[in-house]
Amino acid sequence: MNPSELLDVAVSLAEHPARGKLKQVYRRRAISTAYYALFHRLAGMCADTLVGARKSETPAWQRTYRALEHGFAKSALLELARRSNDDAVTLLSEVFVALQQFRHDADYDPHGAYEDGASGSCIKMARLGIDAVSGLPPEVKLEIATSLILRSRR
Repeated sequence: MNPSELLDVAVSLAEHPARGKLKQVYRRRAISTAYYALFHRLAGMCADTLVGARKSETPAWQRTYRALEHGFAKSALLELARRSNDDAVTLLSEVFVALQQFRHDADYDPHGAYEDGASGSCIKMARLGIDAVSGLPPEVKLEIATSLILRSRR
C-alpha cells in the first residue's frame, strides 16, 4: 500500500460534490483511509528498517510488514513517547493514537456524525505523522521498528 495514494483517496472522499452535501459515509471513509495511510507508512518503515527496502519482494519483508498490529502499535508508541525526548516521536505517537480513535469511531459508531472539517483535519494529521516518520534518523527508526514489531519479555 502506498501511503501517498491512500491520502489521495482520502482527499477525494472528503471533497465536496458539485451539488448537495457530502455524505457521512464519504467523511467516514476519508477518516479511516487517512489513518490507514499512516498505519501503512509505519508498516513499511518497520519492514524497510528491519529487513531492507531493497528486499520488499521477499517473504521476510512481507511478514515484517504484516506484523504491525493496531493495538500493540498504539501501546508501543505511547511508551516510546513517554521515554523519548524526541519531538518527532512524541508527535508521531499523538497523531497515531488520535487517528486510531477517529478511525475506530468512524468505522464502528453507527450514530457518529462528522462535520465538514473533520475528515480534512484527519488527513492533515496523517500527513504530519507520515512526514514525521520520513524525517526520523535511522537509529530512531530502528528503535521504533523494534518497539512496534517485537514484544519484550517481562
